[in-house]
Amino acid sequence: MNGRVLLLLAAAAAAAALAVTAAAAATATTVGVAAAVVHTRKAGRQGGGGTRKKKRKYTPRVRKERPLPFDLDRFEALLIHLNVGFESYFRLPRPLFDGVLADIQHSLLRAAPHQGVNSNGHSMTPEHRLAVALRFFAGAQWQDVVVAMQPICKAEVYTSVWLVVDAINNEYAGKWDYPRPGKDAGPGEMAEATEFYSMLEARFRAKSPANCMVGVIGAIDGCILRVANPGVGVENPGDHWCERKKTFGMLLMAAADADMVIRNWSVAYTPKCHDSTAWAGSELGAWVNAGGLPWPFCFLGDNAFRPGCAGLLSPGTAHTTTDAYKYVQSRGRMPAEQCFGILIRVWGILWRDLAVPHVKRAALVSALMHLHNVRRSAGAALDVEGGHQVRMFNGQKQWGLTERRKVDGNVETTTVWTAAPKIDAEGRPTELLGGLKAAFQSDTVKLDGPRSSGATDGLKARTQMLEDDIATHGVQRPAASLRRQRNRGGDAGSL
Repeated sequence: MNGRVLLLLAAAAAAAALAVTAAAAATATTVGVAAAVVHTRKAGRQGGGGTRKKKRKYTPRVRKERPLPFDLDRFEALLIHLNVGFESYFRLPRPLFDGVLADIQHSLLRAAPHQGVNSNGHSMTPEHRLAVALRFFAGAQWQDVVVAMQPICKAEVYTSVWLVVDAINNEYAGKWDYPRPGKDAGPGEMAEATEFYSMLEARFRAKSPANCMVGVIGAIDGCILRVANPGVGVENPGDHWCERKKTFGMLLMAAADADMVIRNWSVAYTPKCHDSTAWAGSELGAWVNAGGLPWPFCFLGDNAFRPGCAGLLSPGTAHTTTDAYKYVQSRGRMPAEQCFGILIRVWGILWRDLAVPHVKRAALVSALMHLHNVRRSAGAALDVEGGHQVRMFNGQKQWGLTERRKVDGNVETTTVWTAAPKIDAEGRPTELLGGLKAAFQSDTVKLDGPRSSGATDGLKARTQMLEDDIATHGVQRPAASLRRQRNRGGDAGSL
């Protein structure tokens, strides 16, 4: 019995020893495999062994070359390469662009050198700012400007736009306006104003049928410019809604000369206001209605300005004016309507609702008017000053105005010379072509010093004088225009 027990104990001890040995062997194998794996990974990181990854060679980063600053000559060459005209892109020919830049560049320089730096680290030059603003006025969105003219941010686009707007308005303020001498003006001031009026009158007369339109120096009219809803920018947004046009708008009241240069404008009234009220509320309109315009000069307006005054002639009614007068009068006021069409057609920002802040809309429109005048007054000669030439011929003073005419399909530039009228000691023109000389010799026209009184008698006398001159030249409404008038079945207040 004792021997059997001893045998069983010995067998159990042997089995336990074998189990411990097997466990030790397994542990040693696991540790060996783990050590081998670790060794292999280290060898791979150190680049050793046939299957280990090769060490990547370090290549220093090369910075891209810094883009060049904006250069107008290089940009113009790019436009030529893309078959895009400079004037088509900026709405100004290159000579006019350079002329405007020379006038306003001193206003486009920032006081602090660190201001106005684009994303390439280059300073925004006056040339760059004017190019950005003109392209924006031409109808481009700020995103288009950013892509086309060097990487600049949205803020710099609008900064350039408003800097250019302020610079243009400050530089050209009063450049195109009619002179308005006061009641106490001396003969010298009156003579200077009368000479300017006479120059404008000569242009209207030269473009009228048979040179019959005497005394006219401007055409007035109103236009609605579409704008976005001003919203909280105004006290009552509904006042800026134009029911007739079905849009929000701003009323532009303007006076233009025969060459469609806008001499005076006002955007002080909402589109709900009548044209005659907006005209009377403007500085020029109030001055003309008060009799400040020297006799026999006048403006032309449509039926909205009826009955008018001695300084403003309307078509009149069928009982007060002849059909020939209405025909000539309607032709004479066409430059006001034409200049509105040119203004909106050229500056693409007016093709859609004007969405700039309400307080800045008047300044922006004013800048566009100045740029329109730069284009119109330049003509083919591209004279930025827009003035007329003066010469003495056979002892008489003459004006020279540059005109662009098409001859055999080619555009030619010519200078048209017109005799300047003589002016008396009171600053009044003593002679002009047509009926003006007879008007000064007539006793039916009552003058209060160098000006007309602006009363009803003055209006009748001024209208009758123009009708007499039209009859003297034998001007009649053409047959085609007469047929259109009959087809409309209304009063012949327009062509």
